[in-house]
Amino acid sequence: MGKCVDVSETGMKLSVRDRIAPRTVINFRAAGLGLHGSGSVRYCMSHKMEYRVGIEFTGGLIRKTQGDSR
Repeated sequence: MGKCVDVSETGMKLSVRDRIAPRTVINFRAAGLGLHGSGSVRYCMSHKMEYRVGIEFTGGLIRKTQGDSR
């Protein structure tokens, strides 16, 4: 589990406790942002006591809108 630091149309940056190897495919759900999808880890860098992970969206990004039950 991680915390979203930044998000764009093509990817996002996460703050996580454990290292994630580049090219790892992940599935994510950011309920607070109404987003879910899949992506590939582009980089993982040490930052203070955690890691910053760059994710490139690969499987499409789904944005949940109000009233959408998906």
